[in-house]
Amino acid sequence: MVCSLVFCTALKAESIIKFKEINACLVVIPVSIDGKGPFDFIVDTGSDDTTIDPGLVKELDVKPTSTVMLVTAAGLQEVPSGYPLRNVQLGSRMVPEVKSLAMNLAALKPYRIRGIVGQNLLSQFNYCIDYRRHEIAIEENGELDDRLVDNARALSFQKREGRWMVHVEREAGMSLKMVLDTGANDLLFYDGDRLSLDIERGSFHTVQVVTNLGIRELRAARLRHFKVGGIVLRNQNVVLARKGTGDETHPEDGLLPARLFGCVYFNNTRMQVVLNPLFSRTMQIAGE
Repeated sequence: MVCSLVFCTALKAESIIKFKEINACLVVIPVSIDGKGPFDFIVDTGSDDTTIDPGLVKELDVKPTSTVMLVTAAGLQEVPSGYPLRNVQLGSRMVPEVKSLAMNLAALKPYRIRGIVGQNLLSQFNYCIDYRRHEIAIEENGELDDRLVDNARALSFQKREGRWMVHVEREAGMSLKMVLDTGANDLLFYDGDRLSLDIERGSFHTVQVVTNLGIRELRAARLRHFKVGGIVLRNQNVVLARKGTGDETHPEDGLLPARLFGCVYFNNTRMQVVLNPLFSRTMQIAGE
């Protein structure tokens, strides 16, 4: 009798970081800075800046070199920035220096969060956020890109006016520039009336949007159908805001929560994002 055994073995060249979640959406990872820590940081793909709290500023003994105007859905605020963070380590990856800004993370204080990892750090490598396994795989030598089975649904990913956005084509209506945001709970659109969204009639209500800069009341509704990257999202809560002028102008059309997908692959080498990517595994056959 002949017997064959077929099994799959995943390539493990990438660096794996286990993460925890708070508020059912925020990704928290350990980060070491210049040999100190690890400290709990939020991963925020919707922010260009890496942020630390005032307590960590004192602990690391770093000084600001500039200021920046921070803009969110809840408002804007000028904060000190340019703090040099040296030898920042995520998993096995070490970045020699990252500039950061300082801000009171009052809303995150109960969770002992010391900072936020933004795109000025994340864009330096390719990585995959897997919400099902609660882990982030950081590419070491192109192994994730090599194993990607289908790249046809990849979305272009680029920085515009200080914001990192994916380009979403639509069958009906204008194409959209969306910030793929690990820090967002719900879909958010700016000036949604002009976007031909499939909003359920009679579903409008008011919600409070909370950030570290404060609270703002905004309109919300139920979005019946929205297709992005070959994936159809149905019956999603959506927040509807209006673009302001001057410092409150948003270059993006809205925020797309990364948590709506089981897995997201950010390939900064190709400037692409793949939602729910499929990776191949090495196949080995044994037995006779």
